[in-house]
Amino acid sequence: LRRPPRRRLLALRCISLGLPRIFGNPYNMSIYDAGDHYLFLYVEHNSPRRVWMDGRTPPADTAPTSNGYSVGHWENANTLVIETIHLLPGWLDGSGLPMSGEGTKTVERSVFAENKLSADRTMVITDPYYTQPLTRVRGWARDNVVDVSEQASCDPASYYTDLLETGQIAEYLKP
Repeated sequence: LRRPPRRRLLALRCISLGLPRIFGNPYNMSIYDAGDHYLFLYVEHNSPRRVWMDGRTPPADTAPTSNGYSVGHWENANTLVIETIHLLPGWLDGSGLPMSGEGTKTVERSVFAENKLSADRTMVITDPYYTQPLTRVRGWARDNVVDVSEQASCDPASYYTDLLETGQIAEYLKP
């Protein structure tokens, strides 16, 4: 696949990585039980994600977002399954593999250890750009003393200044 010239690090433009990229994010996060949903709060650009646990379906006018619309359920006491749709077009990972967005669906399975201090996680990504689903595997480790405070403000101007100084701004602005 050819990488479009607009491929730049989203973090430099102060844009959330979104799913599925945030699945492998090395930064801290917290998960809050809010009754009918879990709230995942990722430190990377203070990016929130709701995972609805009450079986609801997305409203007809649901707009795509970087983290999409997620619905989850427990398969047993130790396995959380989360399905996500309504994603914006973007990148599957840091290597520049494109993602169609609205046609993309992710299914995450987190299998927690009996002591609930860690989980083995698998994400299966189905996207019209690819002939077969893609699979990502990661782990989680729980730490009750992790600081999930607000990330320092991002300065997107530095990203554009770099493009200007390296003579790449004209290429970036091409339609």
